[in-house]
Formats: sequence, C-alpha cells, structure tokens
Amino acid sequence: MERLIVHIRSAVTRLALRIGRHLDWGRERDVLVHDLLKARQREETLEKEAAVLSERTRLAEEMHDTIAQDLSGLRFLVEQARRQTAASAGLSGTAAQEAHKATLATLDAMDQAVSTVLTQARCWLATTNPVSLESSLKDAFGRITARFAQETGVTADLDIADIKLPRETEVVFVRCLQEGLSNVQRHAQASRVWVRVGIEGDEAQLTLTDDGVGFETAMPSDTGFGLPGMRTRVQFAGGTFAITSPGPGHGTSLAVRMPARAGTTPDPDTPEQMEVA
Repeated sequence: MERLIVHIRSAVTRLALRIGRHLDWGRERDVLVHDLLKARQREETLEKEAAVLSERTRLAEEMHDTIAQDLSGLRFLVEQARRQTAASAGLSGTAAQEAHKATLATLDAMDQAVSTVLTQARCWLATTNPVSLESSLKDAFGRITARFAQETGVTADLDIADIKLPRETEVVFVRCLQEGLSNVQRHAQASRVWVRVGIEGDEAQLTLTDDGVGFETAMPSDTGFGLPGMRTRVQFAGGTFAITSPGPGHGTSLAVRMPARAGTTPDPDTPEQMEVA
C-alpha cells in the first residue's frame, strides 16, 4: 500500500512538473506574441511617419522648383521696372516713348508672372486641401472636377458609381484625383479629361484619362509628373497604382485600385484595366 502511495505521489509530481512546463511555455508564448504586436505597431508608426516626411519633402521641393523660383523672377522684374522708371525721368520725345514701351513690356511680363504663380499656388492648394467626405464620394468628385474645369477651362466628364466605399479607399481616391488633375493642369496641355469610379469584384477602381500630350511608353512612370508621392500613398493603403500612355500626343491614363470592402486587398497579380480615350 505504501509503495502504491509513493508511486501515485511520484506520478502526480511528474504531472505537476509537466503542467508547470506547459504553463511556462504558454506564458512565454504570450509574452512573445505581445512583443511581436508591439514591434509591428512601432513599425507601422515609423512607416506612417516616413510617408508623412516623404510627402512634406516632395511638397517642399515642388514649391521650391515652381512657386519660389517664379517669385524670384517676379522680384527681378520689379527691380527692372524701377530701373526703367528712374532711367526714363527727364527724357522727352522719341527716347521717352521708347522708355515707356520698355516699361510697359516689363509690366506685362510681371502680370504674366503673377498669373503663373497664382495658377501654381492653386494647383498646390488643390493637392493639399483637407479631404472632406461628409457627403458621398460622387458629390466630392463632382465638386473637385467642377472647380478644376472652372479654373482651367478643361472639360471634365464624370462616370461615378453611387457607391459607399471604405473610408480609407475614399480618401485615397480623392487625393489621387486632386493630384492627377493638378498634373493634368501643369503638364498635359489637355482639353478634356474622363474620370471613372467603379467596382470590379472586391476592388474599386479609379481611372483618370486625358487627351493631352502623353509621353513615350517606355518612359519610367516615376519620372516627373509628381507621381512618387501618389504611388507611395496608394501602396501604403494596400492599393495598386499605374500610369500609362499610348505615346506622345495620345494622352495619359492613371488607374488606382483599392479595396471595395473593409478587410480586403487588391490582387497584385491581376492585370491593370486601363481606359485610354
């Protein structure tokens, strides 16, 4: 009997040790999972901060290359007008008339420079304005394209399905539309744009097509046009981005695919469906 009791106690001790080891393993696993989740959260935070920094850098470079340089040129024209006005003082006859013509030419150049800076400032504001989606995506697109058409004279044709998409998808689409129209205004020399939003399976797709100058098919898509920031924004949100052109003089088409429902991601192996007018 005593031997049986000893055997039972030994078995219970071994079982307790085994259970203890399993409990220790479970606690270690929980700690590891917790650490992995914290590491992933830190990684996501760093990715977001890097995306914001990249966007700010791009905007700063764009302002330096456009608005800042044109303002410097405008300042030079102002100084030139002052010198011409001072030089014309006391002149008479033909010399005074020639000086007056030169001053008028400088003032015309100043007027053109101001118009250029104003257009560029509007483009920049159009790409950085806060996105408001209190109304439907269709209404938001309507307001953006109407303002674009009013400021540029470029006709905008809309084909927007009356659908409700995930918030992040709608924000990305609005930002890409703003950036795309800004690029059309600055580079495409287009007279018409076509904007379409629709659903294809689990994906929502935005296409923006213009009838402008286009570019060589072999041209790298990230060269010029201010597109790297747009591509990064789309990819960071889980979407895909493509821009193509049949060739010089045949326009450009931009396509963005994003999840149509929360919790889904586009299939990167699915070919882009491009519409070129």
